[in-house]
Amino acid sequence: MPRALTAEQKAAQERAAAIRYGLLHDDAPTGHGFGSLYSLIQLLAFSRGAGNAIDPELHGPLCRYAMTTPYRENLYLVSRGHLKTTVITVAKTILRILRNPQSRTLIVSNKAENANAMLADIKAGLTNAELIRAFPDILYVDPERQARKWTENVIMVQRPRYTREGTAESIGATGEITSRHYEHMVFDDLVGKENSQTKDELFKSIEFIKLTQPLLDPGGTTDFVGTTWHYADAYAWLLEQQRHHGRELGVYRQECWEDVPEGHPQAEWAEGFGWRRAVFQKRFTVARQEPGKESLMAIRAKMGSAWFAGQYRLNPSSPDTIYFDPAKLQKIR
Repeated sequence: MPRALTAEQKAAQERAAAIRYGLLHDDAPTGHGFGSLYSLIQLLAFSRGAGNAIDPELHGPLCRYAMTTPYRENLYLVSRGHLKTTVITVAKTILRILRNPQSRTLIVSNKAENANAMLADIKAGLTNAELIRAFPDILYVDPERQARKWTENVIMVQRPRYTREGTAESIGATGEITSRHYEHMVFDDLVGKENSQTKDELFKSIEFIKLTQPLLDPGGTTDFVGTTWHYADAYAWLLEQQRHHGRELGVYRQECWEDVPEGHPQAEWAEGFGWRRAVFQKRFTVARQEPGKESLMAIRAKMGSAWFAGQYRLNPSSPDTIYFDPAKLQKIR
């Protein structure tokens, strides 16, 4: 006769079942209203200090969009330091794996070491003790010893059948992959400082996107995640493809601040911009100095208006970085 569970064991078992149900069902009650992806981020506590804690006002809508978008291709342009990689590349990939361990995801970044670091965060999530208890049929207790592959650039969880591709793999934009196929691809920070400074480098990142398309299974999905570096970078090319060439691309855009009226409880005066509210209130202020937070105007002063416009305002051709104001141009007949 099996031994009766202790109250503590029974509580742990019930919590594991609740976690599993909540992550596998989009209609599961959450208490926050942002869906299973946000619940996963809460569970994994992807915070590295108070300044990096997830913010329901910022990350809740992002999670909801990521789980409900009708598009197979989606572009996420989100300001630097706003945890876009945590949400889209890391947590969403983990959730995809838990829902379908047979899935195959490719993670691409401008450098292999950056892509590998993203995969390392995914590995950390997949070794979370509570997730292991909730998904013992998918996750290993000791994947470095038990998994068929668990390296810096490829991992495999427990899956019904073997495939050449790993559950998740990572590669840099200069890498080469042939004879492999994926059902989901993530291009995270494909454009960086090093590959956005010349016309040739900008062209290479666009060509890389084109050349990887045969790797995607029919009906597969793709996420592009990043911040803008140049008015003619790969993200600008994707937007141009959407606007003028019929590319079916969902776009989620979130810059570092938003216009608010004077008197708004979170309004701050930004010299040259007016009243603004930092959208990531747990990490940034607009101008004031506050312990544990960064001032956006101070960042702008340090990095320069041009880089700030691209990295934080997502507008590399912003009027405050050029020598004339396009709004004041007049058409001459």
